[in-house]
Amino acid sequence: MRKLIFIVFLFSSSICLGQYCKCDSTFHIVKYHIETNYAGWFDKINQFDRTAFDELTNSVSKNTKSISIDSLCYKEIKKYVAYFKDDHLHLNLRASRAQNKTESKPIEIETIHITETELLGYLNSSKKINPVEGIWENETYKIGITKSKENPKLFNGVILTSKNENWILGEVKLTIKQEGKNAYRLTFITGDKTEAIENKAFIFKNILDARDLTLSRVFPISKETVNLDDYALETDPTNPKLSFPKKDLAVWTFPNFFQQNLDVVKILLQKHKSKLETTKNWIIDLRSNEGGDVKVGNELLPYLYTKPIIWSTEFSRLTEDNFNKWYNTYVRDYYESLSKPEQQQIDSIFAITKSNFGKFGRWMSNENIIADTISFNTTTAFPEKVVILIDQNTFSSGELFTILARQSGKVVVMGEKSAGTIDYGNVLRYKTNCPSISLSLPSSRNNWLDKGISIDRDKVQPDLYIPKNVSNWINYVFKKLKK
Repeated sequence: MRKLIFIVFLFSSSICLGQYCKCDSTFHIVKYHIETNYAGWFDKINQFDRTAFDELTNSVSKNTKSISIDSLCYKEIKKYVAYFKDDHLHLNLRASRAQNKTESKPIEIETIHITETELLGYLNSSKKINPVEGIWENETYKIGITKSKENPKLFNGVILTSKNENWILGEVKLTIKQEGKNAYRLTFITGDKTEAIENKAFIFKNILDARDLTLSRVFPISKETVNLDDYALETDPTNPKLSFPKKDLAVWTFPNFFQQNLDVVKILLQKHKSKLETTKNWIIDLRSNEGGDVKVGNELLPYLYTKPIIWSTEFSRLTEDNFNKWYNTYVRDYYESLSKPEQQQIDSIFAITKSNFGKFGRWMSNENIIADTISFNTTTAFPEKVVILIDQNTFSSGELFTILARQSGKVVVMGEKSAGTIDYGNVLRYKTNCPSISLSLPSSRNNWLDKGISIDRDKVQPDLYIPKNVSNWINYVFKKLKK
């Protein structure tokens, strides 16, 4: 009870302190969350040299008493957090908005009175127009771009239609300055009219690409065209990619398994369905995969499947803090959309969960199943052979997907050892009394640890190591596949 009162005091004090951070209070909050909510706490504390750990804890506690600068506070507390050697457990530092907050004021918007009909008349009557001139659109705006009367190298982009109620006909959404052949600098006003963003821009076929704003030409009609969605899929470096660089070879590239890319994978599977179903060899490139949600990669499992796949489950550290954070982050909107009887059904599950605070289990199920099985009704003829590429920068869900997929008789893992960041997962972020410092901690623990298995310790091992002198892994692997 005394400990609870102490923590309540810390958090209530932090509200009073506002932007004035006390580093020793920040450390106590971080220490509290690691001890109380971190899923790896019990494993780690049993592995530590307790004398060395206690000395570090006391040193950090003492040093933080005299620190008043956020960055130095972060650096000192990070010594304590880093001692746990878990890449999913980390301290975060960002510039404090509380100290530098300024009220955003709307930008004064210029208006040019021109209709789409008038613009079409100008474009059709002009003998020569600049490549940026024309009618362009994306899912929100239709914009007419014409040359400025004052400056032949300056172009104005005027709203013709808008789904954003902040913008109306005739308002200048963007300006473009030509800097060379097919070299432009585009400045556009954000949807809320509070910020002007400037980027280099170029034209590719029918696409005007300014990084944060991409438009497709409606008129004049381009000889070569590409769908705006397809262009975004190909050019966004965080998106999964699918290519067919050689006959009988499909190459999937996954920079990450971010949840927002689930739809991207589904689109690629549907778009290239017939070709994928006749391609003998696949390479799934997970080098430098940042992790995310393994469900993104699991979209490929029906093609790889040859037998039931065993998936070791994980149990969450059931605490009041973790429950509230998990509920508010992931469940609240869904729960509030349900009918009263449906909410009552979930309430009954949550009641049992709350009665188990202090233990490990599942949030939405009271069944302590240590492993799940993934099964499909059929197997596919193609691909016949699959290589998964991993390296020392393959993290988290990239490692988990490799563990699941390699259970297929079609799959061989090649490359080098993975990063080893998967024993503890389902990361939650906790604030501290300091707006610039927060703590990310894993709330769940994988059940394979109880069998003496540790991926964080041993990494995911490839079936075949790729020699260090090989620079082009794709060509090297393809030659292996063809043998």
